[in-house]
Amino acid sequence: MKKYTYLLILILSGVTLISCKSSVVFDTEAKVKVLYQGMRNEVYIRNPNIRKIKFTSDKADISILNDTTLLVFTRARGRADLKMEYKGNTRILPFRVQEIPKGQLTFRGRVYNADNPMPVNHAVQTTTVQANIPDFTYNCVVEVVGMDIQLIRDNEKIQTFKIVGTDLKGALSRAHIGDTYVFSNIKLQMVGGD
Repeated sequence: MKKYTYLLILILSGVTLISCKSSVVFDTEAKVKVLYQGMRNEVYIRNPNIRKIKFTSDKADISILNDTTLLVFTRARGRADLKMEYKGNTRILPFRVQEIPKGQLTFRGRVYNADNPMPVNHAVQTTTVQANIPDFTYNCVVEVVGMDIQLIRDNEKIQTFKIVGTDLKGALSRAHIGDTYVFSNIKLQMVGGD
């Protein structure tokens, strides 16, 4: 008979985001252009006169990062258009605005939840937590800033842990068969990739 400690990731909230670099060069001819809501998106423009082009949008804030890159921030839903004006010519770049995919916590390189519980012997040996965002088009590192963990045993809350960073401070070292750990108020930060 297998012995498990059940880990339930119930709430992911307070995601803090900073700019991440796209893993693909932005192509103004691409049919599908995506901006992510609530983060600074790097948009690459292949034009030697980028600083001479006027960029505007009624649904996004735009700034020039360098000679090839715009930073675009939007809270819009659905669609946001970037307007490019240069020497009397105007071009509209339509973007689909999407929410950032939900992050997930990983323990020793694995994802555990109610459908895939963590064995007790793994739980007691787990000292750190990591995070990632699967299927995300940006190449970013996701860092754990903090979270709350509740230990529930026999339907009773036994202990609450306030975690800062990735060190679990022994929160899982007290695991017993049938325990449930509830991870809430999870705060993640995405930092620029390459």
